[in-house]
Amino acid sequence: MINYEAIEVYESCLSTFKEISIGGNENEPMTNLEIRAYDFDKVKDEYIKENNIKSKETYRSCDALYISKDYENRWCLIEFKSGKVKHGEIMGKIYESLLILTDILGTTISDTRKHFDFILVYDKDKNPESGIIEFSRRISSRAEEEYIAFKLDKFKGLYFKNVNTIDKDAFNYFFKKYSK
Repeated sequence: MINYEAIEVYESCLSTFKEISIGGNENEPMTNLEIRAYDFDKVKDEYIKENNIKSKETYRSCDALYISKDYENRWCLIEFKSGKVKHGEIMGKIYESLLILTDILGTTISDTRKHFDFILVYDKDKNPESGIIEFSRRISSRAEEEYIAFKLDKFKGLYFKNVNTIDKDAFNYFFKKYSK
């Protein structure tokens, strides 16, 4: 059972996709959407502080946690990646974010599998394999399937209900449809 109200303790970590999507050495946001979400990097920092976790380790986390208004149905971890997508880095962020989130919510992976999605928003210009991705997307759409890039398809059904990999230029359109 998910303790939905537990995330509300982190209200000070709320921001917009526009602000959250500014990352790394880039000063430009990957989206201009003013949709409110939790800046999950800040949630992670608060979680570490609250639990007196003292380590020289650097903990990783996804960038955003979006919760729909009827938050029992749609929760989504989002990673905005303005640079080169590194599979191992994204996997680490997913694992560590899920561990933190399941602890905060007092839930299990069985629940995230039913109610949580993951979206990777990437810059196709900074990922040379984007031509292969686009070709694979076209083939998948003809088969009426969605193509999940960067080997993230293994997370669908295991940890998340859905996994999407979206180029930053298509994210606004995708998310407006997604959040309805």
